[in-house]
Amino acid sequence: MNWFHHSMKKKIKRWLISCLLIFIAGCKNAPAKVEQTTEDRDKRNQAKVARAKNLVDSISHSIRSGDMVTRTGNDFTSFCFRQFCQLDKTYSHCGIISIENDTVFVYHALGGEFNPDQKLLREPLSFFVAPAGNHGFGVFRFQMTPEQTERLLSVTKKAHRQEISFDMKFDLATDEKMYCSEFTAKMYRRAFQNDSMFTPSRIAAFSFLSPDNLFTHPLCQPLFTAIY
Repeated sequence: MNWFHHSMKKKIKRWLISCLLIFIAGCKNAPAKVEQTTEDRDKRNQAKVARAKNLVDSISHSIRSGDMVTRTGNDFTSFCFRQFCQLDKTYSHCGIISIENDTVFVYHALGGEFNPDQKLLREPLSFFVAPAGNHGFGVFRFQMTPEQTERLLSVTKKAHRQEISFDMKFDLATDEKMYCSEFTAKMYRRAFQNDSMFTPSRIAAFSFLSPDNLFTHPLCQPLFTAIY
């Protein structure tokens, strides 16, 4: 098993380097942009923030606890994670919505510099989809009974209390650590009491779950899509 993880790490590293080279080449070949003033950039950023706030406010009344939220990160790591999606490369990250005391929270697993202690996060939706770090987001709903929704929220909050950490090995076989799509998928599996609910994708011998393995599921329906 150690040999397998070492082999997959080498393959993923080579793949990430290839993505970086493609990204750099694309930047070199891109047409030159007209230089903008600081004032222009500030106005554009302010307009983006306002647009994002309006989008979040407009859907707050229709979101339910148990919904799944996805986002499209605007950093290079998110770009690389999207390439693992086999069916739809729109989203790079996902989490579970829980409305608590009139505040919409998102439970999600995040690694890297944005979450130094690597523990499961509970963040307001507005922060999760903040335009500073994202190009947009989506909200999806699984066809669930009230009992299944209650079970989903219970196991999700329990995992958060247990401070499950991010799985840098991306190993689906273990539950002590989980990465974003793995965490979200396993919480829904427990809610539905169906361990085979989502079919993992594969690259060679590497088996993994990506956001598209979840939001393309037959029981999952799109509610809202936003692009900033």
